[in-house]
Amino acid sequence: MTLLKTTTFGLRNRYSLVIIAILFSLAFMLIAKTATACDPIKDMSKNMNGTIATLGFADRLFEDRDYYRAITEYKRFIFLQPDSPLALNAQYKIGLSFFKGQKYSDAAKVLNSVSINPKKSQLTMKSLLKLGETHFKDAMRTKRAYERDLLFTESVDAYRRFIDEYPRETQQVDSARFKLAWTYLQMGWDQDAKDTFAAVTPDSQQHYYAATNISSKLDHLDDLPYKSPNVAGALSAILPGAGQVYCGYYKDATMSFILNGLFIWGKVELF
Repeated sequence: MTLLKTTTFGLRNRYSLVIIAILFSLAFMLIAKTATACDPIKDMSKNMNGTIATLGFADRLFEDRDYYRAITEYKRFIFLQPDSPLALNAQYKIGLSFFKGQKYSDAAKVLNSVSINPKKSQLTMKSLLKLGETHFKDAMRTKRAYERDLLFTESVDAYRRFIDEYPRETQQVDSARFKLAWTYLQMGWDQDAKDTFAAVTPDSQQHYYAATNISSKLDHLDDLPYKSPNVAGALSAILPGAGQVYCGYYKDATMSFILNGLFIWGKVELF
């Protein structure tokens, strides 16, 4: 009887130890799982990887010229990581996407906001240079004279700002001068254009020779023969092709004479 009690007590102790061990294992697993789920470092790493993937996807869309979807993804990245050092680059890419999509007014707003960032960098420099080009292209497609002059003026201001703010960037400054001179030409400011072309330095192999050549041609701008558009239009109305002869476009005049002669001959035959 004593042996039976001893055996029963031993079995109970073993079962108790097994149950306690199982309970401890379950508790440990639950605590470990809870700690992992609440680990802020791992959550931050996961979120960071997700936002970096968003930026990579936006870059791929931009490379594929799917600019409007790229804009959405860049905005998503900025919303998720507004304090990221890559947020300014995403904002620049938004402006560039608008530019590529020929939404020049939207592009100008974004590029201007990047260019005035107090921390000067390559991005602010590129944004300011692209801002001048954006206003220029917008002016070239605008039909209203007042709006066109205003956009040209904004383009001039952007290029001048660039020259003033980044004087040590020789290559980029020469590019800004060259584009500024072209803007002056479109505005009819021939002397300003000539002076700006002449200011392009020999360090710029891309622009120096073209700027020198154009500047020298502008010296003879007043020597060019003047042809009245009204006279040319009147001559073309009287005799098709006569206006081209007046302006010196003899090949165009010949084609006009031949085509109009054929049309007249055809009409006579039909009559």
